[in-house]
Amino acid sequence: MPAQNLGRVRFNLRGVYAAGSTYSYFDHVTYLGNAYVCISSTPITGVLPTDTSKWTLDSSKGDAGATGATGATGATGATGAQGLPGATGATGATGATGATGATGPSGSSDISVTTFTSSGTFTPTAGKTTYYVSIAGGGGGAGASTNLGANFGGAGGSGGGAVVILFNVTSPLPVTVGAGGSGGSYFSATGGSSGGSSSVGEIVATGGGGGSLATGVDGANGTVTKPAGAILLSSISGGAGGPRNSAVTGQAGYPGEIKIW
Repeated sequence: MPAQNLGRVRFNLRGVYAAGSTYSYFDHVTYLGNAYVCISSTPITGVLPTDTSKWTLDSSKGDAGATGATGATGATGATGAQGLPGATGATGATGATGATGATGPSGSSDISVTTFTSSGTFTPTAGKTTYYVSIAGGGGGAGASTNLGANFGGAGGSGGGAVVILFNVTSPLPVTVGAGGSGGSYFSATGGSSGGSSSVGEIVATGGGGGSLATGVDGANGTVTKPAGAILLSSISGGAGGPRNSAVTGQAGYPGEIKIW
């Protein structure tokens, strides 16, 4: 499969948020104990991480542990004899150490990417409800030429592709990875077939269209649709279509792929 430009797919760790610093898409900062990721398509300066139009919450700080119990009071020392300075009373016993408070849950900063090259199911991590999805549909197959190679077959279209942020993911999501379309054949008088659509829940990247038979007409590129509330971060190339060619059998399109983190 040819190289695909997905843009930034890993956080750029910038440490503690500074009001005078400039931040770009996928910069990762900490602020007041929480972790945030910049989702602005243009560089920003002076925008607090609590501004949800430019930042998204990655993880929250854990709750404070419970206060330990108070230690027992030591015994009182003996009183000295009357008239003479009394002897110093014995030091009371040290009170018992209170129980250690429960440790609050740790915020997650590790990025674990799940890659799908075939269909299956994505199961979300407990306590995490926001995910980034890179999705690509299958490329269309190329059409075939005439038997003498005089008329080229059309190229297959690229599958649709995008990076999308999904919110409120609390249950498993069905995953479908689109196959590449098959190449056309002069001998069976067929153009290239369309690539298969890829999907994650309600996000769908359609496959590229198949190329024509001996007319040089290329297949259409696929598109991406997303559910309401999801954020489209960027468009990317899906599976590449088979190239325009003069062979009597067209090249198949490349399959789609899905990454979730």
